[in-house]
Amino acid sequence: MIRSICAIFIGLIAGFLLILAVQQLGHLVYPLPADADFKNPETLKTLMKTLPVGALLFVLLSYIIGSFGTGVITTLIAKEAPLKLSLIAGTFLLITGASNLMLIPHPVWFIICNILIYLPMAYLGNRSLLLFKSPSL
Repeated sequence: MIRSICAIFIGLIAGFLLILAVQQLGHLVYPLPADADFKNPETLKTLMKTLPVGALLFVLLSYIIGSFGTGVITTLIAKEAPLKLSLIAGTFLLITGASNLMLIPHPVWFIICNILIYLPMAYLGNRSLLLFKSPSL
């Protein structure tokens, strides 16, 4: 039980770090305005309307890589039910992503893509290890 909880927790930490790293790379390619007040909801609303599609695609890429990594790391640590634990970790990412969507206005296409990323990618992260491990995963 403790190992399962640790697998989820460490998988989530790895996923969040991957998300952060890819988003930092996205900020290098698509820098955010230095003078923007990100605590002001109106500023966020205006910023989201003016962001290039590429910047939003970087965000989605970060969620893809982070969710996949979460699935991989959770599976590597888990001893029992690694697929189930990977999907639980993916669900935590989904909840976090959905709460972000509620706080900051996003384009509809982004919302749909965002919601559809987390669980399939956590699943694929788990399944990708079948190439290197026994089929008992």
